[in-house]
Amino acid sequence: MVYLKNFYFASGIAEDLYLNDIRRTCYDSSYQLKSIDDIAENSLSPEMQLELVNFLEQSVRAFRCQFIIATHSPFILSLKNALVYDLDKEPAGPNDWHKLKNVQAYYKFFMDRRDEFEN
Repeated sequence: MVYLKNFYFASGIAEDLYLNDIRRTCYDSSYQLKSIDDIAENSLSPEMQLELVNFLEQSVRAFRCQFIIATHSPFILSLKNALVYDLDKEPAGPNDWHKLKNVQAYYKFFMDRRDEFEN
């Protein structure tokens, strides 16, 4: 198993380096299970998170690898066919990504401000 730890940065260059690190790890076929800790919400812009989602979905299909990802990012949580474990519920276990408390907080925040987006 490969373990990639989150680094905190804001620049686009650093984001590209981080994504390249993940890509390089995925291409190494000797590792079938990858662990990415607290990956997205602190270090990647929303655009890069979406790029990462696309890359991870393609990697699962092309390289037949699996990922264990610790994140609160709704973008990453929404990966197609992902098994999402909700560690906030009792007992902890699988849950739909859109039912997670933190995703519901985003939903409520934007729904409360819907008029600002529509006008």
